[in-house]
Amino acid sequence: MKNLLPFLRKSSLVRTAVIAVLMPGMALFPTLTYGNPTGGVVVHGGVEIGEGLHGHLSILQSTDKAIINWQDFSIQAGEVTEFIQPGSGSAVLNRVVSGNPSAIHGALKANGNVFVINPNGILVGPSGRIDVGGLVLSTLDISDADFLDGGDNLFKGNSNAGVTNHGRINAIGGDVFLIGKKIVNTGTIDAPEGLVGLGAGSEVLIAANPDANGERVFVQAGKSGAMIDNSGSIAAAAVELKAHGNPYALAINNSGSIRATGVNRSGGSVFLRATGGQINNTGTIEATLPGGNGGRILIEAAVANIGGTVDASGTGDGDGGEITILGEEINVTGNVLANGKNGGTIQVGGLDGEQRASSVTVGSGAVISANGTSGDGGLVTITGDVVSTMENSLISATGSVNGGDVRLTGFDSANIGGRIDVSGVSGVGGGAIVETSGALLMAPGSEINANGGAGGGQVNVGGGFQGRDDSILNAKTNFVWGGSKVSVDAINFGNAGTAIFWADGNTLYRGEVSAQALGAVGNGGFVEISGKRHLAFEGSANLLAAGEGGNGTLLLDPANTEITNGAAQEDPTASVITRGQINAQLALGHVVIATTVADALEDGNVLISDRVDFSQPNNLAILATGDIVFRSATGNQSRLRNTHGTSGDITLVAGWDGVTGAPSPGNSVNANGMFRPENPGAAPFEGNAASYG
Repeated sequence: MKNLLPFLRKSSLVRTAVIAVLMPGMALFPTLTYGNPTGGVVVHGGVEIGEGLHGHLSILQSTDKAIINWQDFSIQAGEVTEFIQPGSGSAVLNRVVSGNPSAIHGALKANGNVFVINPNGILVGPSGRIDVGGLVLSTLDISDADFLDGGDNLFKGNSNAGVTNHGRINAIGGDVFLIGKKIVNTGTIDAPEGLVGLGAGSEVLIAANPDANGERVFVQAGKSGAMIDNSGSIAAAAVELKAHGNPYALAINNSGSIRATGVNRSGGSVFLRATGGQINNTGTIEATLPGGNGGRILIEAAVANIGGTVDASGTGDGDGGEITILGEEINVTGNVLANGKNGGTIQVGGLDGEQRASSVTVGSGAVISANGTSGDGGLVTITGDVVSTMENSLISATGSVNGGDVRLTGFDSANIGGRIDVSGVSGVGGGAIVETSGALLMAPGSEINANGGAGGGQVNVGGGFQGRDDSILNAKTNFVWGGSKVSVDAINFGNAGTAIFWADGNTLYRGEVSAQALGAVGNGGFVEISGKRHLAFEGSANLLAAGEGGNGTLLLDPANTEITNGAAQEDPTASVITRGQINAQLALGHVVIATTVADALEDGNVLISDRVDFSQPNNLAILATGDIVFRSATGNQSRLRNTHGTSGDITLVAGWDGVTGAPSPGNSVNANGMFRPENPGAAPFEGNAASYG
């Protein structure tokens, strides 16, 4: 009877017939079935396949590598298949050579590495439990020579079947790889000391060692309909999800949990790559390193929809990690976090030499943060042809000490509707740059905060100082709408910072900017608002110093400018500044109006076309590269007059060289241009210490 059992396991038809003859009474009961693997033929190595009594099949492997071809490799609920191998580095290749798919509803155990290759499909059911040293489940084949070689493993084939896990997979000390056209995980996959790699395509390479980027899974050829869907839990030292399917079709969908926790200073990385396809994340992706530092997360696809949470934050005293999101179209609607003791680095959109995004959108309610919880803020860069941040979005690199840096680059256009925060609590504010070569818009409700407890930071919206900073793109047009705010205040002490608004063409400014020194000691900051050709200034800039220190300076420097007693202009192509605006601004700091020659159509002239009377303690300077012209209106002599009393200088310079004394007010310089009152019979200006060139 003992010698008959192996034969009975190979054929269900023979089993039924023999049992009916030898044990007639058994015919009254349902036919016995054996769910453990059947029909095993050893192709390579030393292997002894047990009899599978009582639902427990033991397979003893005596060589380091072994290959077994099976007619069926399935395990029913309540059954156990166990490989007993020479060591944890040993491996057995189980290849199904019939047309039967594999269904694992019971337990698969091994102290080494187990490969199951079945082009008909592999299922781990809800009751399935796999506890092995390492695991490969694949519907793509691998050559015997490749397996035995022990180096890189290449899996390829034309199978349309996939691998599905609804159960629990645990690798003790090793890796887990699921490979096929479609990979589905609704269960749990754990490899606490290894890599979990899911590869969807028709040709997948598993490298024995990571490349320079730290990756081991490479999908070398795509498959129509190839995709990965994870709604379960994946936890490992490192995780890689790679898919290559139809262009722009959904290739990777994560609504579950992916967590990489590095061990022994390695791992702590998550890679999601969908060549030409789409990645959707509505779940959680986390990466940390030993010691508490944040890990590394890279997501790359043609279309990347980033909802849920993508988190490379440090824990305890750990610093924030690194997050990179690349794609042609990137939409961030969830939380992208690299917080830590010191903030980490977040890159959304390709930089030089990387895939360039045609559009990047940070949606309403989205948060992108690289905050320093007890140190300095980190770095956030967002880059694409068109970059937009929506209302109620937040991009931050705040620091408990110093603020970090945020840089938004939209090569064709940049639209800011949410908040940017690079403030520093006890130190100085950080830096925020919004740049484009096209149109720039700050919408109502948008805000940029670069305040610092010990000094304000730096904000550039549309360019650098006077458009001369080659490291920052100059906007063609710059529209800053009412209800938008920028602040570079020094909160507790120290000097306020700098804010620049620039466009090579036209600037319409209706926003509110604050560069105040709010502490007992410190000077107000510096603000430049300019359209190189035209400027419509209809907002405000507060540059006051609350304690000991001087007020700051507002520089308005378009091309030709008219100062009038009339109403504010709605037309951004007309550079008109009203008496009311000058009066209001001189209550908030010093004002410099400086013209430049934009082109042959602009002479850099300043026209004062009406009486401009004010009473403020701060200084007013008008620096014209061309002429300063006082033109009398009917019944009124055009003039500038400050009636404040003992303070508030007026400085007029015509023929200004564009450099000397700029942009500090109160200076008189040699000039070759003309200071020309059209009615020379009356004094054109009155004030304290007034001078002109």
